[in-house]
Amino acid sequence: TTSRDGGKTFSPLVRVHEDKWAINGCPDDGPAMAVDAGGTVHLVWPTVLNGTEGALHYATSRDGKIFTPPVRVPTLGGPKPSHPHIAIDAAGRAVIAWDEVRNGVRQAALRRVTNNREGETGFGAIELLSDGSSSYPVLAATPAGVVVAWTSGAPDRSVIGVRVLP
Repeated sequence: TTSRDGGKTFSPLVRVHEDKWAINGCPDDGPAMAVDAGGTVHLVWPTVLNGTEGALHYATSRDGKIFTPPVRVPTLGGPKPSHPHIAIDAAGRAVIAWDEVRNGVRQAALRRVTNNREGETGFGAIELLSDGSSSYPVLAATPAGVVVAWTSGAPDRSVIGVRVLP
C-alpha cells in the first residue's frame, strides 16, 4: 500500500507474490524495502519453498501496484536465510544483506543486485561480513556509499561491526 499524503490515507493493499507459506505463529523476520531515486520500489523477503526450504526473494515495482516476478537470491546454502535488509547506493544499485546458519555458524553476508543488457536480474558475488559468527545485518545508503553494520560474537560479548561499501 502507498500513501501520497503523509500517511493520512493509503491505497488498497497489493499482494507482491503468493508464496503459499503458512506458519502457526509469527516469524522473527520479514520483508525489507528501499525506493530508488526514480521511484522504483525494491523488496526482499524471506520465504519457505516446498514447505521446508528457506529462501530469499527479490522483486521490484515501478508503480507500487504491479511487481516483477520474484527472483530467488542465491545465498550461502543454509536451510533458512533470515533477516534480509536492502539499500540503494548512490548509483541506483540495490544491495541485499541477510544472515543464515551454515555449518553450525550464523553468518551475515551481502550481494549486490545486477542487471544485464536485457534487463534480467542477477547478483554479484557473496561478501561475508565477518570471518566468524555474525548476524542481523543492516544497510544504510549515504553519499559516500552503503554503510553495513552487523553483530558478531557471543551474546554476552557481542560487538557491532561496521564498514562502508564502495
